[in-house]
Amino acid sequence: MVVNLIQDYYFVRSKWMSEDGKLFPEARPCSNVLRSLLFAAGLFWYGWPLYPDVHWAVPIVGVGLVGQGIFSIYLVVINYLTDLYEKYAASSLWAASLGWNTFGAFLPLGSTSLYTNLGFPWASSLLGFIGLALKLAPVISILKGETIRARSPFINEARLGSNKKDDGRDREESKQADITHG
Repeated sequence: MVVNLIQDYYFVRSKWMSEDGKLFPEARPCSNVLRSLLFAAGLFWYGWPLYPDVHWAVPIVGVGLVGQGIFSIYLVVINYLTDLYEKYAASSLWAASLGWNTFGAFLPLGSTSLYTNLGFPWASSLLGFIGLALKLAPVISILKGETIRARSPFINEARLGSNKKDDGRDREESKQADITHG
């Protein structure tokens, strides 16, 4: 909860505003670029000290960092999708959760062979390197997100107030026309 409050604080204080005073959705990943590195750092921290002479608490701290990183990433993704697809936020969150949970369901099926063949240090490092490579996604979103949004007719239509049917004046004028023309 504290992490979410901190992320929202920085999001609201960001200077990325459009002409109509709305914050750009790309301001969301900015608050999380460094903190999501905890995921990859935690995987490296977990994998390498797994030796009998290392205290058991050392890898547990790594697992804690992985959990914090995952939670930070998840919060940013759901808030970003909500900001991006305002009208269709529930559908976008469902699709993201489906992908997230499907990946979470099938990754453990391969983890036994991954950790058996590579060993704990290198298997955790492989996952950490994948996490670092995926770090490019929010950076691309920050740098090119506005351009990508401008090219997408669906995203533009998904914004609240983008459709004339949603404008209250048009509904009033339509009612008046119905009354006048019988």
